[in-house]
Amino acid sequence: MDKQQMPEPQPVPEAPQTNASKVMVVDDDPLVLTALQNLLEPWGFQVYTLGDPLQFFDLLKEAEPDLLILDVQMPHKGGIELCREIRNNSQWSGLPILFLTARTDAQTMHQVFAAGADDYVSKPIVGPELVSRILNRLERTRLLRSLVEIDALTGVMNRRKSSEELQRLIQLCDRHQQPFCFAIVD
Repeated sequence: MDKQQMPEPQPVPEAPQTNASKVMVVDDDPLVLTALQNLLEPWGFQVYTLGDPLQFFDLLKEAEPDLLILDVQMPHKGGIELCREIRNNSQWSGLPILFLTARTDAQTMHQVFAAGADDYVSKPIVGPELVSRILNRLERTRLLRSLVEIDALTGVMNRRKSSEELQRLIQLCDRHQQPFCFAIVD
């Protein structure tokens, strides 16, 4: 794949510093990884970059990102293959996936969306457009999750989400060898 020289994107002046969302970027071009890190960090994103797709699942488990950005064509394992694997994994199937690639042909776009991608952005990077798409995708994902995980009448987590959170807290206590106390009030 012909890699294009990326201009250093600049954030929009009113970049908020309160975002705290985690974004994982997988691209074999170190210039793209650096450009995206420089673009997204001023917006408050915690950015994890990876140049070797063979280490993908190790970093995915460590980072637990809120959004994933993939390149289509990489050595050893392409972004479309990674996207399919994510969509077939029950733990990660709901993770928003955005493709950032220089390939703009109809066949590639079809393959990307058929694999389960949520969005597609062409290189070279246009900073404000990419940031807007990321923020919109994250907000939509948060809204959908809250509709699925929060009881509309009481405003508290539903049984499934409560069980997941309880399990997460128990594992955290086990990992740090701390006691755990739990009470149910009816």
